[in-house]
Parts: sequence; C-alpha cells; structure tokens
Amino acid sequence: MQETNRKKRSVRKPKSQPPQFSYPRTPHLVGMDWIELPVPDPALSAELLMEIGFTPRGYVGKYPLVAVGGTVYMLTPTREKPLLVGPARLTIQVTTDNIKLKRQQLLDIGVRPTALKRQPRGDMTFTLRWGLDYVLRFTGPVRE
Repeated sequence: MQETNRKKRSVRKPKSQPPQFSYPRTPHLVGMDWIELPVPDPALSAELLMEIGFTPRGYVGKYPLVAVGGTVYMLTPTREKPLLVGPARLTIQVTTDNIKLKRQQLLDIGVRPTALKRQPRGDMTFTLRWGLDYVLRFTGPVRE
C-alpha cells in the first residue's frame, strides 16, 4: 500500500448574510422624548410631583413637563374618571438613595404612602397611588 501525503483542505463557509426585509430599514432610535400621562388636573399633578422630588421641565403648550432622572412626563388633561378600585393603569418605579428618608419626606408633606416592604434582594419599597390610577413605586437601600 502506498501512503499519500495529501493536505486536508479546509472548506470555507460562506459568510452569513443579514436577513432581507421587504420594507426599508427603519432609522435608528435616538431616545425617548417624553411620556404622556393623562391626569384630571395637570397643574395640580405637576405641583404634587414636584413636591415629591420630580423636577420641572417647562411646558409643551399649556401642558406641564416634569422629570425624574432622565425620564420626562408630560401631564395632559383627561375626562376619564379614575378607577377607585382594581389595579393601576401604570406603575412608575423610582429609585432613591435613602428609602426611609424619602418615605418620611412624603409623610411630612401630607402624602400617605404604603408601609415599607423588604424585597428578597435586600432593598425596600413603598408605593403611592397617584392621579388617574397611577402608582409611584419607590425603591432603594435602607440607610441608617
């Protein structure tokens, strides 16, 4: 038997092609401008949110803008009646660096949040029902 010295050739696989779409690709999304929240009284809601710690961001027409972190909310009027029972339509979770102090600040201005609740991951939360069936959920570490 004769031995042959053959080199094994590697077979190149063709490069995978991106999927083809029948519609033109959409432009890149840059970021969020604001979220519209319908509330019975935009001015009163803006005042409450600013007392809680949101920052004013001006107006779009007559609608107030408030922000927390990098998220801006535009408060628009609605004629809908609030759902007095049942789940909230939207929950906004806000982080704080001192959960007990934030809850005490809210109590001091006459707002009635729920009791503090320890989460399995170690931080604590409390909620505040606000506006047209919205819930603000505050979360953060406990600092003594």
